Amino acid sequence: LLTMFSEKNLNFQMESNPIRGSILWKMVSQSDQEPSLEPYILFVLQAEEFCDLISSGKFFNHVLEARSHYPTFTICYVTHKLTKYIYDR
Repeated sequence: LLTMFSEKNLNFQMESNPIRGSILWKMVSQSDQEPSLEPYILFVLQAEEFCDLISSGKFFNHVLEARSHYPTFTICYVTHKLTKYIYDR
């Protein structure tokens, strides 16, 4: 992933992060007004882990935990092989 970022001339820096399975980044918004840095937190989860969060009722708590650490960040989720997991069940 880092090699791909370098090849595309994307700037990045590694930092520690207290929330397991998350990636933090900031992106310049291209709005009509002045450009600004928009912060994001991305969670990369396996399908089973994501579905367990939903079915156990813990998803909202997961979002609240992220919000408590990073209140101004947009929260995103990427779920690996979710469609396959759903069809196989």
